[in-house]
Amino acid sequence: LEEFNPRTKIANVYFLFIAVLQVIPSITNTFGIPMMLLPLLFVVMVDAVFMIIEDMERHRADQKANSSLTQKWDFISGSYIDAMWSEIQVGDILLVKNRDHIPSDLLLIGVSEPDKKSPTGVCYVETKSLDGETNLKIRQVPKNLLGKVMNSEEVGRLVGKVEMEHPNRLINNFSGTISIGENSISEPIESDNLLLRGCTLRNTQHAYGLVLNTGMDTKIMMSMSAAPTKSSRLSTRVNTEIKHIAVLMLVFCLIGSGLSTFWTSEEESKAWYLQSSENRNMLGESPNMVETFVIAFFSYVLLLNSFIPIALYVSMNFIRFFQSWFMNQDTRMYHAESDTPSQVRTMNLNEDLGQVSHVFSDKTGTLTCNTMDFRKCSIDGHIYGRGITEIGRTALEISGKIVPNEVQEAELLSKKYAIPHVNF
Repeated sequence: LEEFNPRTKIANVYFLFIAVLQVIPSITNTFGIPMMLLPLLFVVMVDAVFMIIEDMERHRADQKANSSLTQKWDFISGSYIDAMWSEIQVGDILLVKNRDHIPSDLLLIGVSEPDKKSPTGVCYVETKSLDGETNLKIRQVPKNLLGKVMNSEEVGRLVGKVEMEHPNRLINNFSGTISIGENSISEPIESDNLLLRGCTLRNTQHAYGLVLNTGMDTKIMMSMSAAPTKSSRLSTRVNTEIKHIAVLMLVFCLIGSGLSTFWTSEEESKAWYLQSSENRNMLGESPNMVETFVIAFFSYVLLLNSFIPIALYVSMNFIRFFQSWFMNQDTRMYHAESDTPSQVRTMNLNEDLGQVSHVFSDKTGTLTCNTMDFRKCSIDGHIYGRGITEIGRTALEISGKIVPNEVQEAELLSKKYAIPHVNF
């Protein structure tokens, strides 16, 4: 259905409309056969092939992520074993090392302690994949687990029970309890006790985590929404120009059908070849002027349908495909240390690469000039300077007062003899 979205592929909608008109007997110029469906089907198939190629690249990336290895505690052998992310199940205990990505939603049960005699149960995580913030966040072990899991032997002896909420997308909220051993008091689990999937362990040698949610049940996966349809400025411009061409074609069709209707009404009685049975309606009567106008209008639409080139989208997609190939093969965009080449994931946005139209910043001093202007001074109770600031002007307006003439004259003089940052 995306191929016939009027906002992104208006030309495909136009040619589908032409194919429908070609099957109407009274206006068809292809003997009732929708010939336009053949090139339209070719265009859609070409777009589908390129979409399949992009989807295959995404699936490869997903398979690579699911095949990533982590260390899982094996209760049979009593040691950690390598396991793929796709093999992790709820209830497993994982060993996450420094700078490792968190493979699933974990309950922090232990960390590497610099001083084992006075454990703190604190680790640090980077959450920029979740909220875009690069500053490190603190995560803590629940109080009833503090100091109880600091090595592999203690992991194997751990016995407890976790009761928690159903999986949801609320990243900053969590409701659950954990109890260690039998007849023990339950301790509430808060969001600060969790290591969510998408985070990265930082400034901590290693951490132990109990798997709470995996796969699509993790909070980051549940909070993901459907990817919006993206279109470049070139595609938007093309769709706009197609609309202009379509309007121009409709104007020509209106003019042609109007003149055709006028000529038919005046000359039909003299033109014997127009009085055949094929030019009569279902009642066997000659069509009136309205019917003649409508038939002539859509007949001209079919005759002038080549105003809009059907191969336009195909040509653009082929160009983008080869652009993407050259971008992926560009050695100057290759990072040798991490063996990472350039990867074009959405070739529809090739022409927008590097074109910056807006810069957003939350730092007040980044894009502004912090300067101070010298306006007035008071020395020994005597005020020097007669200018007025915007704040003072606004205060007078609110109180219903008018700025004095002498103050306005002083403002004009200060502008005339202005010194940078001195309005005296």
